[in-house]
Amino acid sequence: MKVNLKEHRSRVTSIVLSEDNKRAVSVSNDGSCIIWDLVNFTRFGCLFEKTMFKQVAYNKEEFQVVTTGSARNIS
Repeated sequence: MKVNLKEHRSRVTSIVLSEDNKRAVSVSNDGSCIIWDLVNFTRFGCLFEKTMFKQVAYNKEEFQVVTTGSARNIS
């Protein structure tokens, strides 16, 4: 099955899957960070900032994501 999850308005710069492959988090140059539910193909949560996100990572326990972008800080 092919599914397109379209909510970013600019280039996606990083995607990370959870260890169980049930969620993913993606960041974009448009300042959006979206956590995706890959079971139901819906948005689980989102964050919008005034930055161009470049990288994203889950913490070890996967209850938190860490981002960095053009604002030159780690959130």
